[in-house]
Amino acid sequence: MSDLENNEVEETPMDEVPLEETPEDEWDEDDDLLDSLEDEGFELPSGSFITIQVSTGQPIHHFTEEPMTARQLVLEKGLRFNGSYSMWFNGVAAEDNTVIPVGGTLAIIGEVKGG
Repeated sequence: MSDLENNEVEETPMDEVPLEETPEDEWDEDDDLLDSLEDEGFELPSGSFITIQVSTGQPIHHFTEEPMTARQLVLEKGLRFNGSYSMWFNGVAAEDNTVIPVGGTLAIIGEVKGG
């Protein structure tokens, strides 16, 4: 009978399992996220702006030098929503009067009922 037929399995102690190591020179200063995005044709707009992320997928950039409330952003960009929606800034629920700083991203998510 073989070892498999006897249900005998040879186990390797954890301290003998080789760890995969990443060579130090594999990550290079020039090989960062922005470079890879530029290679794919993605370009960040230049200047000071606040980003609004909505479910359409394309970010909306509002160029400004000053922080703005979430409500001001929605009004100035002419965004319209059917039904209710939630707003988020830095992972925290935002309200109409939440101030979004330049460089920040406001996520707006519609709340659809039914299905």
